[in-house]
Amino acid sequence: MKGDTDMSAVASDREREHPYGWVILAVSTVSLALGFGAGGVVSVLMKPLEEEFGWFRADISMAYTAYSIGAAIGGLFWGALSDRIGAKPVALIGTVGMSAGLVALHWQSAQWQLDLLFFLIGAVGFACLFTPLTALTGLWFNARKGLAIGIATHGEDKPYESAESLLRNADRAVYDAKRNGRNRVECYRDD
Repeated sequence: MKGDTDMSAVASDREREHPYGWVILAVSTVSLALGFGAGGVVSVLMKPLEEEFGWFRADISMAYTAYSIGAAIGGLFWGALSDRIGAKPVALIGTVGMSAGLVALHWQSAQWQLDLLFFLIGAVGFACLFTPLTALTGLWFNARKGLAIGIATHGEDKPYESAESLLRNADRAVYDAKRNGRNRVECYRDD
């Protein structure tokens, strides 16, 4: 009899979620959405870099490959470090690293600098966010762990494409307005 009571108490605890887990989920979701957006900056910079430096699109696109490789390699290191020191300090490093890398893009003037900066944005920025925050989110949920991680990492699928499309179209609208000497901006839609 006593064993049955203990088992139901364990099952009940397993199904209960800690309310603070939803705060962790919200912070993780926003942080990861911004992190996914950092990789999308390559597509926003495509036209300006082509026009200013005369670089080919394929060469500029290599920066996204560098970002992805940096995120993959960095995820191994930062994930292991977050197990030792916690997710919060690692996420702070990622926030500073990603911000510094994005600001440093202003001063790049060579293709190798663009690739290196995006590698570092992936390795020291996004990797510090993705691995620890995904793991941390999972720790705060019991019964709905998969749902929570799915919400936190939603930026990798359709919403990311929508945000990227929005940025690309806004970028195109601003350039068209400048080219035509207008201060008014027209909106475009991908059809």
